[in-house]
Amino acid sequence: MVNKWAEDAHVTRYLGHADTLPHRSEGEAVVVELLPPTVGRVLDLGTGDGRLLAAVLSARPALTAGVGVDMSPPMLAAARARFATERRVAVVDHNMDAPLPAAALLAAADAAAAAGEAAVGDDPGVAGRRASGATDGTGGGAGGGGRLFDVVVSSFAIHHLSDARKRAVYAEAAALLAPGGTLINLEHVASPTAGLHAEFLGALGVPVAEDDPSNVLAPVAPQLAMLADAGLADVDCFWKWREMALLAGRKPPSVAA
Repeated sequence: MVNKWAEDAHVTRYLGHADTLPHRSEGEAVVVELLPPTVGRVLDLGTGDGRLLAAVLSARPALTAGVGVDMSPPMLAAARARFATERRVAVVDHNMDAPLPAAALLAAADAAAAAGEAAVGDDPGVAGRRASGATDGTGGGAGGGGRLFDVVVSSFAIHHLSDARKRAVYAEAAALLAPGGTLINLEHVASPTAGLHAEFLGALGVPVAEDDPSNVLAPVAPQLAMLADAGLADVDCFWKWREMALLAGRKPPSVAA
């Protein structure tokens, strides 16, 4: 399987037109719509340059810790530059072809939460965050899940994994969610026919011959089944435009972490 996302040129080309992808902002708006009213900790799988994680921070400013995971050196550099002054965010180098390092991700969230608190100091905003119910790293969060994540998000990343790893990543992400937490994946999915796939590429202005060999696309329905098999409830495709789809589910409040 080819993965070109470690290549500077490939990443530079993508970032150069990331803001122009048709309907992308619509999908991102639905991501924000699906966020719980109170978010303490968020994990972003395949964070890239941190675009979606930044949107979550903007939408939920009481958030106490964000962790972004990526394996691409140029993307990691871009994310770290984006969050250079945001101490609540930790960026972790990890290839999702391997199992998610749960303990390291939780520790990164702990460290980011502590760093954010230290930066705020005696700022009255701390009291505001406490009043909002955001987790402070010692407990709370959606469903009282403590150090776990209230939300796991991903944007156009999981489709680079084999189908077996997709299934495993969904299960690993669900295990990192606090009871009552939400998993939201804005994803590049497979078209049902080659003709529709060619039309999608045409809508992006991409010749079929230049299709990204890093993509391992899967249809919507099997991925919804993977989310359900991971123990998530209320699983659905909440938005779709051609091969861009928003898949999400919630961890039942009664499920133990």
